[in-house]
Amino acid sequence: MKSLLALLFCIGALAASTAAQLPYEQLPEQHRKAIDRTVEDFNSNQRKAFRFYELIDPVKETELPFDRSYLNLHFILKETGCLQKSVKNLHQCRFLDSKPRMDCIGCFIAGSDHFEEEFIDCVQRNQVTKEIQNKRDEECDKLHPYHLGGTIALASRQESER
Repeated sequence: MKSLLALLFCIGALAASTAAQLPYEQLPEQHRKAIDRTVEDFNSNQRKAFRFYELIDPVKETELPFDRSYLNLHFILKETGCLQKSVKNLHQCRFLDSKPRMDCIGCFIAGSDHFEEEFIDCVQRNQVTKEIQNKRDEECDKLHPYHLGGTIALASRQESER
């Protein structure tokens, strides 16, 4: 029985880790759009172009009313050999392995064809501190409509008080 539980635990851990490692092309369209938006935002202040390298964690997604969803993505960007101003197709740019990786988080309220709200933060991977992680969590929690004190929770409470 113990060995069966251990096997099930290992299978679950493997499934969770492989879900985080899906190639960009295999991610759902909405996730790719959120990654692209984060890359676009980050690259707007860079000389060299960066592009998506890998997910760190599986994407957290919550379905919301009115055909919307909350997305929380945590992933790595790597610098490429392409100059930002001359890039036509970022996915054709080769990664530069010697450069530091960027640790990015993107939290979005996604409508059917656009992002209504967003929080984006990218920091050099080796400089992510507990303080930075806490700030990111706080900002994403503010964006998520179901966090304590959010507008939907308040609206529900007001309805019940009537």
